[in-house]
Amino acid sequence: MLAATETTNTDLQKENSDLQLKLARSRNQSMRDIDQGLKEKSDKWAKERKAMVDEKKELQAELDKVTTGYEQLKMTKKEQESELSELRHNKELLTQWEQQIADIIQWVSDEKDARAYLKSMAKKLADDVEGLKSTANTLNRPKEEWMERRTLRRDKQDFLDLQLSLQSEIDAKSKIAKDLTDLKAHYAEMESRVAQADGESARLKKENEKLLSQMHQSRLGSRSDSNSHFFSSGVYSSPEPKQQAPSPTSKSSKQARKVGESIRNLFLPLACSHLLRMFIQ
Repeated sequence: MLAATETTNTDLQKENSDLQLKLARSRNQSMRDIDQGLKEKSDKWAKERKAMVDEKKELQAELDKVTTGYEQLKMTKKEQESELSELRHNKELLTQWEQQIADIIQWVSDEKDARAYLKSMAKKLADDVEGLKSTANTLNRPKEEWMERRTLRRDKQDFLDLQLSLQSEIDAKSKIAKDLTDLKAHYAEMESRVAQADGESARLKKENEKLLSQMHQSRLGSRSDSNSHFFSSGVYSSPEPKQQAPSPTSKSSKQARKVGESIRNLFLPLACSHLLRMFIQ
């Protein structure tokens, strides 16, 4: 009876040793599987991180290029707006000049009327002089002839002065009309350039907003796909042994979850800081 009991105890101890050995092997295999899975996921995340960093650099370079072009276009637009303001001021001046030209034309018309009146007066004076010649006294003839010649010379000089003044006004009117035409053409050209600059500015602004949206969606999509793939891959679903020692396995699971959370939150500060920097810009 005692021998049978000892034999049974020996068998039980041997079976217990076998079970302990199997348990240790199973635990070691599970740990190796977890470590291997973590290493693979870490390598994969490192590659994805490097790819995202490279993509971030490329997108940042493209964004800087677009931003630089946009700033240059804003400066150009500002200069063109300044020129447009100056042209508007010139347009007001042109309006005043047009009014002055109308006044000059009216004055020239009045001068023409005055010229016709002076001609008629000169003719009348000539007729009067001829009449005086025929009726004048013989003794006063030399003096009257001298006065007549003096009057005629003076009338002729006044007539020449009026002609010169009229020609000067006509030349000034022609020059002002030419300057007015040139300024109108320049104003139309500047308005066309400003319209083109507005269109180009709107196009670059849309491209800039589209690029920022693509960057944001690309980062969110990449991070969401990687996280969902990582946490749904079943790295921690290793086969449990028949008898588990609770302490080592639970510690390993907690460590694995902490590693997963650390990897999941790896890019969150970078993305937040980048988005904050873009909003500040």
